[in-house]
Amino acid sequence: MKEFFKKYFKYILIVLFFVGVGCFLFFYLTSFNYLAQNKAVDCSNFSHIQVSNTEGSKGIVYNPWCSVSRLGKLSLYNVLQPDKTKMEKASFLIRSVNLGDYFKGPTYLVVDEETINNKVINQLLWQEGFSSQGSTIKLELPKNNTAICGDINIDDLTTPIKVFSGTQEIPLRLAKDKYYFCTSVLPLEQPPLLSVAFKNTPAFNSFKIKLYFPPVSEQGNLVSVADFINNHDYFVPFDLGQLSFPL
Repeated sequence: MKEFFKKYFKYILIVLFFVGVGCFLFFYLTSFNYLAQNKAVDCSNFSHIQVSNTEGSKGIVYNPWCSVSRLGKLSLYNVLQPDKTKMEKASFLIRSVNLGDYFKGPTYLVVDEETINNKVINQLLWQEGFSSQGSTIKLELPKNNTAICGDINIDDLTTPIKVFSGTQEIPLRLAKDKYYFCTSVLPLEQPPLLSVAFKNTPAFNSFKIKLYFPPVSEQGNLVSVADFINNHDYFVPFDLGQLSFPL
């Protein structure tokens, strides 16, 4: 046996080396850190396709939700036909937002409980005569290149989350039980896709991301996350995406 190891020792080391490299590449290429950015871009390809459910209802996907398996297989999640089992098996989930659709308009105010309780927005709406328009309130689009800010509400704050503007990762800040972020100043003509990816953990039950235009006076300028957090009521929500379990 000793003679065998002496004779083939270097070959055994070579085999072990390549096995180790292969295992490292496999786990790296199927990791959340690597796949999140790559699959976030791929998820955007599902934008503007038509989906339907078994009852015959149809709809256009503008800002797709995608699920990614543990081996990296990407698939569109059909919100018209929720599949809890498929979601539970996903390694992580992605939402891809086509900001170009919003910048071209028409774009509407997100009216939810938070907006209703926002005294600043409500006062502005009354001053501009929007109160007679009901729940659908058309927004005036930015006239200059602008940053976009967002907040993420997830019930499991230990869940790894990544946000991308195109292929550039945007840092997140945790405050007041939410994650907050702001992009760089984006071009109105051809803004990058905005994507958010988050790991699917056993404790995950609900996820909500909301995007905001900065106040008119701040459009065209870099907006700090601290400014977004401290002056949150002055930012105008224009997009809301959410998922929850059980579906």
